[in-house]
Formats: sequence, structure tokens, C-alpha cells
Amino acid sequence: MKSQIFQINCTTRSGKMQQETNDQIFGSFQNLQIPKQESVCLDVQCCNNQIIASIYKNNKIAIYNYKTNTNFEIESEKLLYSSTFSHPDSLNKNQLYLFGQSIQILDLEKQIISHQINTEFSYCGDSNIWNEVCVANEKTLLFWDIRQKLPFNCILAHSMQITQCKYNETGRYITTTGLDNCARVFDSYGTDSLVTICGSKKTHTTSSQFIRDSKHLIVSTLEQPLGLWDWVECNLVAQYKIQYQNRFFIKPIVIYDEKGIPNFILYPNDANQIYLFNFLKPDDKPLIQQLDQFGNDIPVRLLKNDEDYLLFGKNDIIKCKRKF
Repeated sequence: MKSQIFQINCTTRSGKMQQETNDQIFGSFQNLQIPKQESVCLDVQCCNNQIIASIYKNNKIAIYNYKTNTNFEIESEKLLYSSTFSHPDSLNKNQLYLFGQSIQILDLEKQIISHQINTEFSYCGDSNIWNEVCVANEKTLLFWDIRQKLPFNCILAHSMQITQCKYNETGRYITTTGLDNCARVFDSYGTDSLVTICGSKKTHTTSSQFIRDSKHLIVSTLEQPLGLWDWVECNLVAQYKIQYQNRFFIKPIVIYDEKGIPNFILYPNDANQIYLFNFLKPDDKPLIQQLDQFGNDIPVRLLKNDEDYLLFGKNDIIKCKRKF
């Protein structure tokens, strides 16, 4: 995608507009009958073989395949916080990496925790196609070769706790956010940040992710709009206005066409609404769908799994389809 400069329009959208555009994004709602858990859900992940992984506060992992309607549960002896699936094109397929007091590897076929890598407490992590895992230990990024169970790089990435780290498509670069209100990009084999963006004393950055061209980032903050950044040029390309965003786990989803060009951004907020932005026209009014069926005390999490969209509410997981 060629870098473009867009006219920025961050004016607040009215409630009337939200009502007029209600129920325009999702349909074909199906409640997945996943066994209820007594503990609080800390993290949910999906992979492209229709599997949902949920991590709970009581150190339980629940794996559910909604195509076959099968599930299993397993408990960890170590404290858990988050997880990520192995890259679908890597040699280590069908694995779930668990982060917390150690890095644990759950073999989804054998339904066992196959082994673990002892390390300091890891808040979050991500995996790439090269069977490498990046984990955040407070302010530091640690890079591990999973096959050899050995670290190959360590980077002091932020001045305060890292909240998220994500690889790009090739697995060479990684973007991070932290409580120091910065989003950064690193070479996984380097030592210094390639760029620092979106630093602000007013609000935390909550997530950053590469789009497929690896040149652009979508950066989310607690109080400011979504930003599209050309991180190579350190240039803010566009902004997309979000209301009621103050949760760290809410992240955008970029939708691509058959040529791999980004078309839309889907984004939930704290008022149980889903926004749909025109990726190339940030000044256009977003479509907004209200999702009151999930209640108002816990905001909706939204994940995409192949052609399915999964809405995680207070006690429900709803599979749905985008309407267009």
C-alpha cells in the first residue's frame, strides 16, 4: 500500500448518527454453547482452525473447537496471564504458548503441556513463522528459539511495563506498547528501537499492530483516536475517532480484500458498540452497531477467525457474520 496523507477529522459523532447506523455491520448471530467457567477470563485467542482458547484467573485453560463442538480443559501449575497460538505456517503447528510465571507450551493434539521455559513473569507475548517467541518481562523483551528452548536476544524496550507486543507478517519486526505511553518498533535481532511514536503524557497506548505491508501501524490509545502511522517515516497518516475507549484489551481488526489491501477497521468500545471505519477514508462517518444483548457492565471483545467473527461478552461467545 502506498503511503498517503489523509485529511484528519476527529469531530465527535452524535448519538442520532449512532442510532441511524445501528445494526448495519453484523448479522447471523449464533450463541456458542461453551461451558461456563466460575473464574474471570483473562485472555481469549483464536486460530484459523476454528479453535478458541480462553485463559482464566484460576490458571485453567479451556480449548473449544466450534466447528466440531468439542472442547477440553487443562490446569496449569504456574500462574497464567495471557496466550498466543503458534504461527499457522510455522513448523510448530497446533501449539498454544502460555505466558505468566513461565513460558509453557500446550500441545493441542495431545492435550498436554509438553514443556516449559523458566523465565521471569511474562505479561504477554507473540510468535512468528520462524518458531520464535517474543515475551515481555516488565520493561524487557526476551526472544526465544522455541525448538532449542534458548534465548537469542534481549532488549530493554520501555521505561515502564510493556502491555503488548506483536510481530509483523515476516516475523522480523515487533511493535510494542507500554505504560510509558509509547508505541515502539524493534528489529528482533537488534538492540535499539527503530522508532518511537505516539508518546503522550495524557493517555496510555493500549495496542499497536502492523498491517500487512509492514510499513504501517494501527495504534490505539485510551483517550485519543485510532492512529494510522507510517512508522518508517514516523508520520501520522490518518486518525479514526473512537468514543468510550478505556480498556486495554480492546483492539482493532483490519479487514482486507482479496488483493490484500486494507478496506475497513472494526473496533469495539466500552459502550458495547462496534465501529466500522472506511480504512482509506477516515473522514467518512463510521457505521456503528449497538450490542445490548451483552449487557453494559463488561465491554465486548471482538476477534476474527477466518470468515467468522466472535463477540465475547460477559457470559457469552457469539459467532456472527459481517453483513457486507
